[in-house]
Amino acid sequence: MFGLDRGLGVSGLGGMGFSVARLSTDSVGTHEITLTHVPAGSRVHIEEQVSGAAISDEIATGTNGTFVTYTKTLPVYSSSSPKNDWRIKVRKASESPYYIPYETLMTATVGSSSIYVSMIQDD
Repeated sequence: MFGLDRGLGVSGLGGMGFSVARLSTDSVGTHEITLTHVPAGSRVHIEEQVSGAAISDEIATGTNGTFVTYTKTLPVYSSSSPKNDWRIKVRKASESPYYIPYETLMTATVGSSSIYVSMIQDD
């Protein structure tokens, strides 16, 4: 039996066999998250709830003063993994119009979801 490397193993005793076993750090698929009604120029920060480790940190691009749709595809892990518990933060404070920060929690599964971002103007 050859060593297990990134979830793949090959064995042979009187024949060859091939098997796949995922490691706990391997993703099992992806989740496409769509945030609608995001003020253009907002920072969209997605992190793990428990560790606070950043998963994604980007600026939602568009014309200032408008709202955009932000979409990101991220890895998903086994159902018991805390890596699937996300904190999503949206903040627009770099230029007018300013908004009160928005924050929500979610648990990601393989597939997709859409979240309406309800931000209140703070000028």
